[in-house]
Amino acid sequence: MASSSARRPSATGSLKERPVARLLQQLFRKQVIGRLGITDETGDLSEIYLRAGYPVHVNRPVDSDRLDRVLVESGVVSERALEMAAPMVAGGMRLGEALERMGALTRETLANVLKAQMRRKLSRLFCIVDGTYEVFVESHPFGEGDDLAAMRVDPRTLY
Repeated sequence: MASSSARRPSATGSLKERPVARLLQQLFRKQVIGRLGITDETGDLSEIYLRAGYPVHVNRPVDSDRLDRVLVESGVVSERALEMAAPMVAGGMRLGEALERMGALTRETLANVLKAQMRRKLSRLFCIVDGTYEVFVESHPFGEGDDLAAMRVDPRTLY
């Protein structure tokens, strides 16, 4: 989901005054449904999607925490399994769904790896000191229904 420049943020500020960890804690306490945009000193934008205050999805402009890398680094699947899933992914299926359909992992394992991936992405954002944030209170498709219980990361466990 791309940023919406047409919408005005509900809150903005400097990460020097309000670091990412503090922002997440405050948005969790307020049970916000929306998006937290973090712009670092280089101008790169990262987006954290929240549902009831829980982070449920993170978009980052770097690929160091891509799902395929996290799966292989954690030993959940092999490079060969990723190669076998590639045609399904090229056909539009999400990688996790393809691997689950192939029997390379279970739904529970996939949920745990996705949470680990999200924790990695969020933890990296804690290092940004010279940047800005924008909070958008708005609906989004991430973490809806059964996915909320499977995907939410309690921000209090990150710090």
